[in-house]
Amino acid sequence: MSPDPLFYLVASVAVICFGLAKGGFVGIGFLATPLLALVVPPMQAVTILLPIMLVQDAVSTVAATNALLRQYPDVGVPYAMMVVYASAYPCPDLRAATPISGPAGLAP
Repeated sequence: MSPDPLFYLVASVAVICFGLAKGGFVGIGFLATPLLALVVPPMQAVTILLPIMLVQDAVSTVAATNALLRQYPDVGVPYAMMVVYASAYPCPDLRAATPISGPAGLAP
């Protein structure tokens, strides 16, 4: 990265675009990568913005989950089971585990 003030100005605007997209301005997040690609190479722009997007998604997922469980506590256990199943579904070793044996019961 360069110590160029233009880079920091454009990067700040790009991150603000991502924040606005998370806040509800649908479509404005698409401006972030091309905007940053004006001052740095496109692959470097993607490399800079990807960790920021991942952190924003993780924070919004935790916030939404906490809000859902606070508002509807009776869906907490089924929701948690659904999340565990959905996250373990792509892994065939974990799909072999039964609810009785649990994930530790993978051995035959």
